[in-house]
Amino acid sequence: MSLKPLLQLENISKSYKLGSTKTQVLDKVNASFYPGCFSVIAGSSGSGKSTLLNLLGCLDKPDKGEYWLENKKINYANKKEMSNTRMRNFGFIFQSFNLIPVLTAKENVELPMYLQQFSKEGIRNRSEEILKIVGLGDKLKNKPSELSGGEQQRVAIARAIVSKPKLVFADEPTANLDRKNAEKIVALMKNLNKEHDVSFIFASHDDTVINAANELYGIENGCLKS
Repeated sequence: MSLKPLLQLENISKSYKLGSTKTQVLDKVNASFYPGCFSVIAGSSGSGKSTLLNLLGCLDKPDKGEYWLENKKINYANKKEMSNTRMRNFGFIFQSFNLIPVLTAKENVELPMYLQQFSKEGIRNRSEEILKIVGLGDKLKNKPSELSGGEQQRVAIARAIVSKPKLVFADEPTANLDRKNAEKIVALMKNLNKEHDVSFIFASHDDTVINAANELYGIENGCLKS
């Protein structure tokens, strides 16, 4: 693993207001994540793990603190820059899969490459290659409704890694799967980490994910501990 952090957080704090009540979700969080990581942020529901993942993925911004991506400070004031940072550097996997129902598996996987202006040939070849890697080479033309939950999550994983992001964020990726499929999905992502150098950061309370971690962080009362 590289000695230089891929991501670095310095004194990150985040709170939310509901009426007159203020809830401190993250409190002066410091952390570093490195290329090749298979890191899990574990905690109970409402602990702040998804909030932290959203901040890492530039889907949200902190109240205070600094976030560095490969030694470049994230500029939260520039929304376009944040959007470009997400698109060029990160992939995302969600518990609800978030596939587009009217598109085939192949078309769902191709979407990030269209946004990044890959060539037509590159889009076709890469999408087919990635779907084969995740075990769906025979499901290219199937729509989400024609796939099982485990297969839909494999399509979501393929979509997240197809443009070769520097890091993939996975928020409770096994929450909508039974135990058998959860184990298969975690094994797949572990293989992608080892054999294809895909870096992962998870937010999860699932023991299947937690037990697979190379780096495990606990989050409680807004504080992150390794």
